[in-house]
Amino acid sequence: MKRLWLALAIFNLQAAFASESVIRLGVVNVYAHGLAVGASSVFDQSLIITDYPNARVSFKADFNSTDDFYAALGDRLGATVSSFESAHVIRPACSTNLQPETLVPPLSEKSVTFNFNRVPVAGLLEVVAKESGLPIDSGQISVEHRTVGLRLHRFTWRRAYQVVLHATGASLVKQGADYRVLGGDAQSSCLRPTTPETGAPSPTKCPMMEHPLVKKIGKPVVCEPLEAYPLPELVVRGFMTFNATRFVLLEASDRNTFFVKIGDYLGHHFGKIAAVDDEGFVVREIMEDSDGMYYFAKTSISYDNKRTELSREYP
Repeated sequence: MKRLWLALAIFNLQAAFASESVIRLGVVNVYAHGLAVGASSVFDQSLIITDYPNARVSFKADFNSTDDFYAALGDRLGATVSSFESAHVIRPACSTNLQPETLVPPLSEKSVTFNFNRVPVAGLLEVVAKESGLPIDSGQISVEHRTVGLRLHRFTWRRAYQVVLHATGASLVKQGADYRVLGGDAQSSCLRPTTPETGAPSPTKCPMMEHPLVKKIGKPVVCEPLEAYPLPELVVRGFMTFNATRFVLLEASDRNTFFVKIGDYLGHHFGKIAAVDDEGFVVREIMEDSDGMYYFAKTSISYDNKRTELSREYP
């Protein structure tokens, strides 16, 4: 009897876990490129999204798998979602000239990781061509004003180049001793050239990294991405729960988006996320008062961007 009871208890527990959603998402007015790339980083997956540089989306939904999330995002954008070289590909449904049989570029097998919310296609192809040391001319591809967001984790240069060509509907051909990129589905009537909206210039350094407190508080002397931005310039766009971990989605003044969690650093005052819950998150910073004394300040930031000072504590 005890064994039967135990078996039923285990079955009910497994059913309860199976019924829980893997992903819970609540975001408002966030750039689609940033959401897709940020989510793929959380999922530890590779992805490329093309031609939606200015599209914003809102979601309040649960998903049972990462594939369900990508499919829902594709539906919201009117895009197709496929897979190529182990990367998810999100591209306009009206795109044409998908050419997976393109010439395999003779590029390095060295691993590389790309992680961009948005980057011009032409510039990305030029970077890869420069790394290869080969004469690759991308002048024939219709890439003007085309933008992609991508996260390709530990891809070889060759595979990364193939994914970009595939997603943009282009081909690599050899003409004599040179290689040339041809085609590109931007020629399709449905894809109008779009100039991406511009935000503030991206910061180039973390101003607090040389502060004498860095070593005293035991912080790694490494600039995390969000430490380049002042905290007031970060806008909360929502949250995502994935495998029981809650992430907060932040948008910076330069339009880049980031998923952050407990323990991550942000802002110019050694800000560290101390808690995340259903209302928002709490950040602890080291501030300096008018007498030159340092203190710990805790601030709560809600999902609708209301900021409340919780405490000040002098060490």
